[in-house]
Amino acid sequence: MSPILNLNTQNLNCGMGEEITMKKLEGMVCLPHRLLVSFPTRPEKTDRPIEKILNDISVKMSEAFGGVTQWDAEGCWVDSNKNLVCEPVKIFYSAFHCSSPAGLREVLATIKKAGKEAHQEALFVSADETAYIFSPRAATTFFVKEKKI
Repeated sequence: MSPILNLNTQNLNCGMGEEITMKKLEGMVCLPHRLLVSFPTRPEKTDRPIEKILNDISVKMSEAFGGVTQWDAEGCWVDSNKNLVCEPVKIFYSAFHCSSPAGLREVLATIKKAGKEAHQEALFVSADETAYIFSPRAATTFFVKEKKI
């Protein structure tokens, strides 16, 4: 009797000095890396229309990772007065098997620039299994696979 799923293994060099083994199911490809960005859709002040800022994130993630899925959500936190504050956000999500350091560098630079243009104090980004909150105005340094970007 043959197995229900046919598992094949294929090695890929992703250009970051690493070789990733992808498990293939018939007609499917494993995408082990993920990037999720939560970005406010109604900031109080922006340097240009928010639609253009959000579009820049979509375009850059699509170019770097082959596509992006996005949906509307709500982001909440407790402020210094212990009040719950919620605001509408757009979630951008990409899954991918590899990306060039330059492509990832451009995505992160676009997110940081968007945060500055929307006058955000902090942004939420999740890469693979780790979540980050960072100030787009601070001298944030991102590292990807031992490479400073």
